[in-house]
Formats: sequence, C-alpha cells, structure tokens
Amino acid sequence: MPKRFSVIIVGAGPVGLITALKLARANVSVAVLDRSPTTNESPRALLYGLPAVKVFHEAGVADELRAAGQTPTRVSWRKRDGEVLAKLDVRYPKRTQDQTLVLPVGDLTAILHQILLKEATATVEFNHEVTGIREESGKAILDVDIHGVKNGEHDKSHTIYEADFVVGCDGARSTIRRSLFGRDFPGITWDRPLIATNVTFRFDVGDYDDANFIHDPEHGHLCSRINGKDLWRVAYVEQPDLTLEDYKARLHPKLKALLPGNPDPEQYTVEAMNPYRIHQRLAPSLRVGRFLLAGDAAHLNNPYGGLGLTTGIVDAGAVSDCLIGVLSGNADDTILDKYSEIRREIFTNFSDKYSRENYLRVIDSHPETLAKRDPFIQACKASETDSVVSDALNEWPMALYHDFTMYYNKKAAA
Repeated sequence: MPKRFSVIIVGAGPVGLITALKLARANVSVAVLDRSPTTNESPRALLYGLPAVKVFHEAGVADELRAAGQTPTRVSWRKRDGEVLAKLDVRYPKRTQDQTLVLPVGDLTAILHQILLKEATATVEFNHEVTGIREESGKAILDVDIHGVKNGEHDKSHTIYEADFVVGCDGARSTIRRSLFGRDFPGITWDRPLIATNVTFRFDVGDYDDANFIHDPEHGHLCSRINGKDLWRVAYVEQPDLTLEDYKARLHPKLKALLPGNPDPEQYTVEAMNPYRIHQRLAPSLRVGRFLLAGDAAHLNNPYGGLGLTTGIVDAGAVSDCLIGVLSGNADDTILDKYSEIRREIFTNFSDKYSRENYLRVIDSHPETLAKRDPFIQACKASETDSVVSDALNEWPMALYHDFTMYYNKKAAA
C-alpha cells in the first residue's frame, strides 16, 4: 500500500521545511522526503531579507530564528583599498518586526527541522530518494528508494508514496524538475565559480560594517559578519577550471589579498570552505499537473545580495498558501497556475535582474569610477542623508512578496 499524505515535499532544506511547516499548521498532512542522511550544514546562504522574515512570521517561527541569529545594522560598498563608496542603514523603522536577519542556513534548517517534528500532521524522512514520479487516478505518485544499513552493509528497500500534490524543493539538481523537464533549465552559468568560506578573524577589521561588498575585477568579494563577534563569511569569485585542491592551495594567498590588513594565516581560522558554480536559471514552469517547484529547484541566481534564499523562502510561503486554499476548498486549482506565473515573473523581473547586477558590480573592471556611473551606489550614498531614499531602498525587496490569499474564493473563505 502506498504511504498517503495530502502533500509531499521533496527536499528537507529551508524552503521545503517552511512549506511543510505552514501546511502542517493549517492541519494538512505532509511528509518531507530527503535523500541525504541528515540536514545540510555546509556554508551557503545566511541572509534573509524583509519578505523572507515576513514569511517566517506567517509560519510562526520568526521569534525563534531571530533569537538564534543576528540583526545587521549597515551594509557598505567599498573599493579594494577599503575606501567607502556608499552605506545603507538596514534598520528599517517602518518594518521593525520584518528586519533583515542573518543566520547560517544550516542553523536555520536545524531549527526548522526540530520545530516541524513537533507538528502532529507532519513527518520528515531522511535517506529517502525519489527515483520516479507520475500521476495516476488523480494522485501524484512517487517511487522512493529507502537507504539504510543492515548487518554492517548498505541496504536499500523500495516503497511508494501518494499525495494530492508534490512540491519539489530539492535544490539545484532537483529530481522533480528533471523528471518534469529533463535537462531543460534555461539560463546561464557564470564562468567563474564562487568560494564560500567561514573565517574566524583574530585581527582588527577597522571600520567594516556587518556586510561589506568589495569591488575589484580580480578580488571582488563579500565580507559579512555571521555571529556578531569574530566569525565572518568571505565569499569571493575564483578562476575557472581549477580542481578542489587548487582552490585549497590558493585559499590563504587569496584571503591575504582580500581581508583588511592583509593578515597572515595565523591571524585567522578557516572554519569551512565550499566552492560552487553559480547560475542564473529558471524552470519553464513551476507547475505541471500535481507537481510544483519552489526554491532552487525552480530557479537559481548568484548569491550576491541574498536574493536566492530570500526568493526561495517567499516561494515557500506562496506555494503553501496556494495549496492550503485548494485543499480547504477556498480556491480552485487554477491558483497553482497563478503561483507559477507570478513567481516566475517576480524571479525574472527582480531576483534574476538585480542579482546579475550585484555580481557584475562586485567584479566591476573600473571600481574607481563606480560611484560616478552606478545609479544603485548613488542611491545608497544619498540614503546616508535622505530618509526617504533610505526607506525606499529598504522597502524595495518587498517586491518579491505576493499575497496569494487574494485569489481565495471569498464566499468559501467566509
């Protein structure tokens, strides 16, 4: 007999867990399946903009996450020598409860996992690998291999899961997306990979702010405080076509060139390092029948500006609202087409567009003239003395958010 749920989420990352949590708290039976043995704690995204924090409030987890993370104060844009081009104060008084949050995604995922386990209508299963998908008799069907250890050796069994709807939140290499579209994932891959490091500093960072974008064609990078103390995220672009060992060998010379004061290795500790390719891609649709996509399974963009994970979290809030509407009878399933249409449009016009601009700005060939020709830098500079401009820049990311409950059937909802 198939294991039966109203909704199955494939992928136990933050997007999948937030989607599942909102559904479970609406009394929807939901299962989260992930092929990995546990949650992923590698150094990746760590910044959540206003619209993502708004979704955390909707899911009822904002207070726990805020207590575990940090609330940044300022972001600066600088030349490699440290000269400040502009600053933006991100303490936005008009949305105090939704202010930007910094929390490593591994920590976020661990917290969400523990909260979700307390929900009576939710279950989370690791070592569950989806190997096939189909629709039969008005249901979404998943073929699942369950991996384990028996008598000291790898053991694999097979089972079937069945749901009204399946949401693929299984990342850039999404099994659900590939099952729906094959290799069709339109967009580009940037030539230069990104190296994400977590580094404990034991030296003076001078006037560095909580987040600092350093503009340089060779050494462009982000240096962002993680824990309010001495742990920082340093994310820089590297030369293409090198091996992992090459990147490791280049790490200390690179950090010496990047970091303020050009510190030697004994002045810092590299806690983690993760090289990865960066992309700008969007799936042809976020809905095919009873299968939906969200987060990196649906779209990819480079991480400069924190738009990738923020967009994914907002996807999670949107798709869960749409599914709650359908399953409660407050909306028909055309709301799922609206989800696909509107979220794709928002990604194209905001997340993709501005993350591309952020990336190209970081590696700009002539940073010495950037302040004179870049409207965004000019706006941030103006925000230092103009509260209207500052408010507009802080409100700007809310363009990522869209309230899908407006499409509920008002008579049914009443």
